[in-house]
Amino acid sequence: MSERSERHEATVHDITRLQQIAEASVEVLSELRVLDSCRFGPARAIETQAAVLGDRLVALDALGPSSGFSSLSAIERTGDVNELALVEIVRQNLARIRTESASLSLELRKLLADTRSVISIATGSNGTYDAAGRTTQGEFRRTRALL
Repeated sequence: MSERSERHEATVHDITRLQQIAEASVEVLSELRVLDSCRFGPARAIETQAAVLGDRLVALDALGPSSGFSSLSAIERTGDVNELALVEIVRQNLARIRTESASLSLELRKLLADTRSVISIATGSNGTYDAAGRTTQGEFRRTRALL
């Protein structure tokens, strides 16, 4: 085979793989947004959507360098214009996934803290302490006993 023919086959393979990665990253982003939209729903809906998102993440990971495929940076070094455009799309999708997942994680943690607080107050529990060592019970605050 000539060098040009080998290069053409590698490019076709890289473009096909990049298209699969781009599609998988869009699916992850889509499922992440669905999870975000159901965060106020019942726990069962959140768990189900989190499982679907997990499956999409596994599928995306299966297309990466850990599975023996070229890394995005390697494709950037040797790729043509079409490959570089697809790499840029994938990188943008991954940046959005990072940003949106961090935001969703923060929101879910806030909701969990609020839920725990409501449960603690509703049950009259005084075992939940804040950062200053105080516990809440109704409208009253008291400091934890010191030795």
